[in-house]
Amino acid sequence: MRKKPICFLDIETTGLDSVRHEIIEVSVIKEHPTGALEYYSAKIRPTRIKDADETALKINRFHSRDWSDAFDALYVAEELSKFLHGCSVCAHNVRFDMEFIEELFEQHSMPCRIDPRYLDTIMLAHEQLLVCGLTSLSLDSIRSFLGWSLARNHTADKDAEDVRRLYHFLSRANFMRRFWWRLKNRIRQKLQNLTKK
Repeated sequence: MRKKPICFLDIETTGLDSVRHEIIEVSVIKEHPTGALEYYSAKIRPTRIKDADETALKINRFHSRDWSDAFDALYVAEELSKFLHGCSVCAHNVRFDMEFIEELFEQHSMPCRIDPRYLDTIMLAHEQLLVCGLTSLSLDSIRSFLGWSLARNHTADKDAEDVRRLYHFLSRANFMRRFWWRLKNRIRQKLQNLTKK
């Protein structure tokens, strides 16, 4: 049995640069070794919105009216530091998320006592789904491939939920399930070839 909780994490940001851009939403699901779950979710009030990437804001559907009751970054840094303390972290493209989290902690002089051995669902998907015909490792592509709903995608709560779901789904995938994915992909390819003729 695992000795440490795993925190399944997702953030939404104003761009791709962890120094120039900011986290505007964070969601974490902490799963204890017993299976008990705790949740932390917050919107963060951006202070450098003029530096934001317009594409990023469209993707995460940012509108200032929806962030009117958002928290200050310092408050969220304090809460997040306590919530993640001593945990393993799992995310989809975890290095991206953790660069922003580490920058948030550094800016507000918060201790970062997280297990540095991060877990990445992209790596699990790379190992198990690319051979089955998946062409992109984005979370939306994986959702479509597995038949999962895209509703509320690119919100931190939904993405954190699906990161946890994907982690357990792929971690528990046995030989028969992987065989079935490959078979479905071959059938799909043959049907596509038939329709082209």
